[in-house]
Amino acid sequence: MGKINFWAILIKYIDTLRDYRTNKISPGDVTVQLVIPALLSVALFFKWSDGWVICEDLITNLISCISIISGLMCGVAVLLFQLRLQMGSQKDPKPLDREFTLVDESFHISMWVVLDGLLVVGFLCIAPLTKNINEFFSRLLFCLAAFFLLNFLLVTLMALKRISAAYTTFSRGWKM
Repeated sequence: MGKINFWAILIKYIDTLRDYRTNKISPGDVTVQLVIPALLSVALFFKWSDGWVICEDLITNLISCISIISGLMCGVAVLLFQLRLQMGSQKDPKPLDREFTLVDESFHISMWVVLDGLLVVGFLCIAPLTKNINEFFSRLLFCLAAFFLLNFLLVTLMALKRISAAYTTFSRGWKM
């Protein structure tokens, strides 16, 4: 089980929710990226009407979209890994600790987006299959998919912001 244990990726993602000025976990970031999606998912679970029909086309399109974005973010993670290796040999100018941190956090966020996307796709694939077996379990899976989908969208936005910040930082004086 150790080779497929994803807890380290989750912990490193949560560790990126730090305020860089205080180096403490930012309550605002935790609220926006974890608490609000959780509350919306719980509300969806309790407000779920038996008359609601989950559109199969919507699920198919979500799966396709999330799969594409996750795949692209996996490519970004590879590029960030390569950048991190290059930073180790960079002499002029020597990378700052803050630059190393920015690349490391961007990498961990990218890895979480990939895992998050896999979870959303997994829940969206399994939930409709369980509807005829157990309505409660199917609703639970759809709500978990909603939580991870909201988190996926928010973390993807954060990843784009961090990648943009890394580009801005490195384009101002680095020789690559």
